[in-house]
Amino acid sequence: QIQLKSNQTLYLAEGAVVYSCVSAKDATNIRILGRGILDNSHNHEKILFEVEEDPEALAKHEAIRNAKRQYTVELEYCENIRIDGITIRDSLVYNIRPVACRDVKISHVKVIGCWRYNSDGFDMHNCENVTIENCFLRTYDDCICVKGFDCYYTGDIAQMVREAMQRNGRVYDTFRHVRVRNCVLWNDWGKCLEIGAETKAEEMCDVIFEDCDVIHTTHTVLDCMNVDYADVHGVTFEDIRCEYTKYQLPDTYQHDMTAPFAPAAPVRHPFLLAAPILRSGLFAKDGLNGCIHDITFRNIQILTDADDLPKPAVWIVGVDEAHNVKDMTVDGIYRDGVKLEKDEIEWNVNEFVSDIQFI
Repeated sequence: QIQLKSNQTLYLAEGAVVYSCVSAKDATNIRILGRGILDNSHNHEKILFEVEEDPEALAKHEAIRNAKRQYTVELEYCENIRIDGITIRDSLVYNIRPVACRDVKISHVKVIGCWRYNSDGFDMHNCENVTIENCFLRTYDDCICVKGFDCYYTGDIAQMVREAMQRNGRVYDTFRHVRVRNCVLWNDWGKCLEIGAETKAEEMCDVIFEDCDVIHTTHTVLDCMNVDYADVHGVTFEDIRCEYTKYQLPDTYQHDMTAPFAPAAPVRHPFLLAAPILRSGLFAKDGLNGCIHDITFRNIQILTDADDLPKPAVWIVGVDEAHNVKDMTVDGIYRDGVKLEKDEIEWNVNEFVSDIQFI
């Protein structure tokens, strides 16, 4: 474990392979630089209690909390962070996890070798002023996520979250000002560019994902999911290129590195766009829900290798009149350079969605 303090730089020289996790808390002016490799393959979870072994076990509430796991890079309540140039390999859980951080820039970072469940790429919680650019990520779970506080606490979760949102005289109850651009993403199980699923924040806004290439995914390409209570708005997905293939692999839990991926028949392609509000027993323990509004999907390009692939699918749902999805613009979905009409898209929308403008 490498613990960084204020005004410290961790430099991974070209050719270096460092077997370690990196963390910092209440620090300013942190740098993680170089062209070396941060290798997390020696990091293993400490099992706290056994859970039932079945195909759904990993999704169960107790399976999330049954072990202690270390993130490869975890930065909490830090300010002025720069991570540039490094490669992260074989992460146990999230590769980079900023929590309640401000002024974060991640660039030219490569993420590879992720096969373990929850080995997300960059998952951020209630941060402010974040820039992610020129990165390559191949992850087993979600690639880049803008999240509220998570719920992996014991006891009174709502009280624990309230306490976590206040530190050093500051309140960390919002997530705003995010730019993710010019990244290449390969996802083997989860979602590529995402808001949520955890959204324990008062407000999550001013988020732009732009000019990115999604070369593989399974669940959802572009996702704005709200399972807690945040007011999610002012989110733009723009100039995104994604590949759909007739050789789509299934979304399969991989319990070890030798597990094969059998071909799926018929091929199930991921949702292209999604904006669901959900009542989730796993995350939203307080039973509250938020809303989603003022969301834009613009110039979304699908690249295919066959003429008989299914229609691209969209999933947009609210939970009731007070917790709904509204004021959404879908401005240009293209398949192999040809703009699609509305009836050339599979729409999965419920009665708690309004004011979708399709251009």
